[in-house]
Amino acid sequence: MAYAACRGELSLALVLKDVLESGKALLLPRCEAHGLMTARRITGSGDLSPGAYGLMEPEARCPAAEPGTIGLILVPGAAFDWAGSRIGQGAGYYDRFLPQTNALRVGVCHDFALLDRVEHEAHDIAMDYVITPGGIIRTGEYATDDGRT
Repeated sequence: MAYAACRGELSLALVLKDVLESGKALLLPRCEAHGLMTARRITGSGDLSPGAYGLMEPEARCPAAEPGTIGLILVPGAAFDWAGSRIGQGAGYYDRFLPQTNALRVGVCHDFALLDRVEHEAHDIAMDYVITPGGIIRTGEYATDDGRT
């Protein structure tokens, strides 16, 4: 599962293109009613249209995947820290979606958005890795002051 970048998020356009050309399943998030998010399979850019908040997202006709079947999620963020904590866009869609999965969670951001520490709450799901253009961080190697890894 990946995302269609918006509002300054790091673009995954080449990754999305490669996944589609390889014939592998590509899931993108769709914002649904009541603040919920689903993962919908797309087969090309023709499956996307402006949705909630003007974001490009899969159309309702695209099949939804069960969250428990997703193996990898590339998660956008306004900022991440070395322990994997995340600041999103503020609507909480990923905060509600991620606990439904057992996927490997990989935060994706610009180098300048990797911070020493971001505030988090107990219900926030930490990333397993954070990827920036400058490198890959295995977040479990960095413990926060509250003992979370």
